[in-house]
Amino acid sequence: MKFHLSNRHQKELFVRAAPLSLALPAPHPEPPDSLAWAKSVLTPDVARMARSAEVCEIVVSPGTRTTGLAGVLGSIIGDGDRSRITVTMVVVVVEIAPEKPRNAPVPMQWPGWVEGPGWRLPKIDVDVAPRD
Repeated sequence: MKFHLSNRHQKELFVRAAPLSLALPAPHPEPPDSLAWAKSVLTPDVARMARSAEVCEIVVSPGTRTTGLAGVLGSIIGDGDRSRITVTMVVVVVEIAPEKPRNAPVPMQWPGWVEGPGWRLPKIDVDVAPRD
């Protein structure tokens, strides 16, 4: 299983040199070395820039109509609006930073997508014709 950055994450990290904070769903049982586990499930170009990782709980709002993994796992709301239905998830929060960061860190987000042998979340519908 590999987690991939969205196009926006790639631009922030590789073009703007802004640090990222990614929430990766934690495996069960929790890994003894969170950073080593995170590096093993990130793509090699991103794994090289992983600086720290820790297991923690975050609050998400499921059922949101968004793209990417947020559409599957729910939107990370942190300390925001708790008036919606929320659930707590155990995640590994990975801090990813270029060698010389130039911009402010991006708020914590899910990776763009995840793939495994023969599957991908979220799925891409390749049968849909492009719109004019």
